[in-house]
Amino acid sequence: MLKIENMTEKELLFSLIKDDLTNVHLVGGLRRIGLDTDNHDLYLSETLFKIIGLNENDQDDKLYEEYYNRSQKVIDINIREHSKEIDKLVSEIYMWLLEEKIKRAYKKITKKNL
Repeated sequence: MLKIENMTEKELLFSLIKDDLTNVHLVGGLRRIGLDTDNHDLYLSETLFKIIGLNENDQDDKLYEEYYNRSQKVIDINIREHSKEIDKLVSEIYMWLLEEKIKRAYKKITKKNL
């Protein structure tokens, strides 16, 4: 289990997801006013996947696409007034990542046993 200065792995993941959502919200706002935002992605999804235990073999386009779609929900949330909604979205994404990790591990185990 990862521990950074009294921070658990779960707390770190929650913090990184929230940071990523904040960036997605900012970039979405900039895009809406017509600015070019093609080079403003933090690519935190790769870091999140690695920390949670999804190795490179698990990281496929479907995983990235689903993470992208889930994170885009933040664009419609007023992050200053609805911090509980952001926290709920962070929790949903975290739980989804855990489920993906379990599903992919199960697939590997069943594939080996065939």
